[in-house]
Amino acid sequence: MKTNFFFSNSIVWRINLLKNYFKNKFFNNTIEKLLIKKIFKNYKNEFWILDIGANIGQKTDLFLSVDPNINVILFEPYKKYFLEIKKKFRLKNNIKFFCFGIGKINKKIKFYLTDQKENSEAFSFRRMPYHNSCVKSEVRKLDDLKELKNNKILLIKIDVEQLELDVFIGGKKLLIKNRPFLLFETTNKNINKIKIFLQKINYSLYAYEFYIFKDNNFVFKNPIKSWRDSNIIKSNIYEKKLYEINAFKNKKSYMLNLFALPKERNYIIADLNIIKKL
Repeated sequence: MKTNFFFSNSIVWRINLLKNYFKNKFFNNTIEKLLIKKIFKNYKNEFWILDIGANIGQKTDLFLSVDPNINVILFEPYKKYFLEIKKKFRLKNNIKFFCFGIGKINKKIKFYLTDQKENSEAFSFRRMPYHNSCVKSEVRKLDDLKELKNNKILLIKIDVEQLELDVFIGGKKLLIKNRPFLLFETTNKNINKIKIFLQKINYSLYAYEFYIFKDNNFVFKNPIKSWRDSNIIKSNIYEKKLYEINAFKNKKSYMLNLFALPKERNYIIADLNIIKKL
């Protein structure tokens, strides 16, 4: 029995080792991580990243996997998650935390929550059908944050559940002054307004990941139904491709992960395949 026990555990150990190997191998080759590596490659550590809508720090984990010494400021308005990330990164001197949201105003407003586990990453300052409670939380404009006045901002990641344009409006001066790279997600509802805003400040905009919903229903109307595998057409996240926004003009319902960069820095994507039509 002892021999069988050790033999069995040895097999399990090897299987887990192989799983972790392939997980790390493929995770390291996603288009998102490739873009982050390109951004970090030519910049020194006096630059900062802003993680807006940090949740429990998943994207900051990704940044640190590329460069453990990169400076990151996390913004998370939900106190429970804020305390989690503060504990998680407590030993990192290059990480800062703030318990408020980012938008186009400076004010305390309602922050909507849900007890549905499948929507636990979809808390928002904008009420959605699946939200069933709320708390009061502070929102601030990037342009008014004294904490950022002396920092050079290299990259801004934004995950704010349909309020991406509010972040840009409240941080327009910062965007013009620092010319950071941008990683964010949005849907068919907001993409045109965001595209116009970014074009006016001389930014290029591409999707690096897409999810098209076959039923043509707005994804936030019923996320559980929309995100069923049978209802989704999605991009291959391991391909070195970027998609022009016009490629989605004939699609009715979709979610995009987007990469925006100052046009003077377009050289960073020169070796990537730009897709104009799906």
